[in-house]
Amino acid sequence: MKAPGHITGMPPHAVSESNQAPVLRPPALSTLCALAALCATLLSQVIVPGFADQAEHQAWLPAIRWGNFLTLASALAGCVSLTYAVMPWLEHRAPQQRGQVLLVAGLAAVVLYVAGSAALLDRTHINAGEVFLGLGSAHFLGFVLSTSVLLQSERLWLRVAVTANTVQALSGLVGQVSETLSRATMSPWQFQVSAVAHGLGELAFWVSLVALTTGVLSRPDDPRRRPIQLTALLLLGATATSYALLSLRLGRSLSLILYNALRVRLLVESWPLAYGVPLCVGLAVGLAGLLAAEAQRRQWALALLLLIAAGYAPRAPAHMLTFVLALTLTARSAFPTPAQAPAGSPS
Repeated sequence: MKAPGHITGMPPHAVSESNQAPVLRPPALSTLCALAALCATLLSQVIVPGFADQAEHQAWLPAIRWGNFLTLASALAGCVSLTYAVMPWLEHRAPQQRGQVLLVAGLAAVVLYVAGSAALLDRTHINAGEVFLGLGSAHFLGFVLSTSVLLQSERLWLRVAVTANTVQALSGLVGQVSETLSRATMSPWQFQVSAVAHGLGELAFWVSLVALTTGVLSRPDDPRRRPIQLTALLLLGATATSYALLSLRLGRSLSLILYNALRVRLLVESWPLAYGVPLCVGLAVGLAGLLAAEAQRRQWALALLLLIAAGYAPRAPAHMLTFVLALTLTARSAFPTPAQAPAGSPS
């Protein structure tokens, strides 16, 4: 299918974003959510735990407060963004698709309730059962949205990303349930199921991250190509240098920092430096991709940044919201527009 610019005789980047399908544009406040979530993760889970000694705790209080504020801003912006992001699955549905509409709406409502309550209320008002329900709903919502557009896109990297998101959402859900059951029953096979699910889900997490990075880089016709490339190179140098300095400063503690921030296990003990390549490249490409002229490419960049900020199978409500928003934005990119949608498609 030709791009809208070819239909009008204009170059692709000259087509007004208002003429693009809404599903191809990032939802409201998604940029704020992604940037706030990234900064909150860096402050609260990397910088403060890695550099703040117990004796210097008072000196780091401003950084801790800023981390809490950014987490709150990310959660509130994420609630608004997710509300807009799931609209394509709720609008203009055929009668036979009402079950899917109710399922998506119900799961999204649970996620928004838990994330919003955790952000606005004191922790004593949120019990473990509500958090468990929210986490399960977030993984199941990501699974439902990803499977609804599975193999819909013509772009190979986007098919790979959606497939990987489907696997990591399902693995995260299975791992969460089996881990909870194993703690209650101490059954060895449930520990094994949890470990296998985590391994598969983490592999899918990295595959999705690499696929999204490839997608953001896959548009050489962007009129802002050179500024984006220069920005990406500068950011890559900065992130790679920071990661190297962080590894020198933390030593073996880097493994614990990576696990707490991203919940990764496969190489975190034996080769933590290996995670620096996809993380540094993904951060640089994602941040530079926000400068793109095309709204759809910015949506891919936001999905990439949100996935990095959330990590795999998050357990905190704020990261849960960031995670499901990353999967939703990826699924939106594969969602068929009215001009593309064949009969019986999700639109």
